[in-house]
This record gives sequence, structure tokens and C-alpha cells, in this order.
Amino acid sequence: MKETDADISIEWQTFELRPKPLEQLDPVNDSSKLSLWQQVIYPRITEWGVDMKLPNVSPHPYTDLAHESFYFAKEHGKANEYNNRVYEAFFQEDKNIREIEVLTELAKDVSIWHVLVGAFSGFWIAMLMAGAVTVRMKSGERIKDVYLPLMIGFLALLVFLLNIL
Repeated sequence: MKETDADISIEWQTFELRPKPLEQLDPVNDSSKLSLWQQVIYPRITEWGVDMKLPNVSPHPYTDLAHESFYFAKEHGKANEYNNRVYEAFFQEDKNIREIEVLTELAKDVSIWHVLVGAFSGFWIAMLMAGAVTVRMKSGERIKDVYLPLMIGFLALLVFLLNIL
């Protein structure tokens, strides 16, 4: 890529090539797709100096969660960093960018993990408390015995909502 003194900014937009319910691509096990990479894609990226390889993730994942995470990162001023990190993870490190664990690690890498923790911890605490209340009520316990877990779950849900707004 040629460097210039021009003042240019790039705004990334997401585009999912194979959204659900379309069948996932599996170029690792599809000779025609593998041939395309070998005959067309590799020569181009070599010519352009792009650090990219065919991901050995089979089949290629749906990327809806990565796209949603991108917009979350964008809201927190980390769109470029996150986009670059997702690219590296998939096209250089063979990571499955459909997995929550991978996306969580990428969020840590670009310093938006603390926001995710605040949002999702409130949600999961609320769900656990709601489960505890349901179990207690089915066992016939009195309402006063479920009051504290119900209040903790409600407060955790409130924390969750405040973190995502």
C-alpha cells in the first residue's frame, strides 16, 4: 500500500458473506474453494503484501456475533482496533470468530472487556437468581423466603440494563 500525506479516514462497515440460514463454507474440505485460494487469492495477497491465509477453521463460522461485537466496539471508540484484531484472529491465527470465548479474548485485547463484563455479569446474575426463585417456589417455600434472591436478581438486571444503555 502506498503511503500519502492525504487526510483520509476509513469507516468500517460489516458485511456477512454467508448469513444464516445459508450453508457454511468449508474451503478446507472443498477442492474447488481450495483451488480458488491457491490460484486466485494467494497470488493477489502476495502481490499486494497482505498478511492473510486460508483459515483452517472448518467449516467457516457464521460471523453474526463478530459483527454485533464490532458495533459494540464502535460505540466505545474501538472499531478500528477491534476490526483489525478480528481479522488477525481469523485470517492469521486460525481462530473461530463464532465462539464467545474467542470474541471475549479479542475484546480484552482491545480494552473493551471491562464494559462487556459489567453488562453481561448483571444479566447472568439476574438469570441465576430468577432460577433460584423458580426452584424455591416450586418446592413450596413461602414467598418471604424468595424475597432476597428476587431483589438481588432485580438489582443485577438493573445493573445490566444501565451498562448497555
